[in-house]
Amino acid sequence: MKTLREHYVSQRKPRIITLYTILALLEMAAHVTVTEYLIRVEKAITALRNAKETLSDGLTIAMILKGLHEFYKPFAIHIIQSAGEISFTEFKSQLRSFEETEKYNARAKADHFPRSN
Repeated sequence: MKTLREHYVSQRKPRIITLYTILALLEMAAHVTVTEYLIRVEKAITALRNAKETLSDGLTIAMILKGLHEFYKPFAIHIIQSAGEISFTEFKSQLRSFEETEKYNARAKADHFPRSN
């Protein structure tokens, strides 16, 4: 148990590089919700923080945007083009809101299609 704990809380360079690589390579599959994707991201962030690494909100947001599914491209463009600073908490809230709005709009469009007999 001690060996496992040392591995997962390690502050050694190889462990830190591995954690950054995991975070940088995370990608959101089409069937995954924003919440599920953010849980995976936050797991990697927590591991890095436990290893005494400091991640800025900007770096975290950039890594998340990079891994988002194509469906979220309009949201990513909006965030990138925004003039003001945004916190990680605000970003997550806006991302979830975008997902819910798009799902609602898709359901509304589906309800308005004429049905063929």
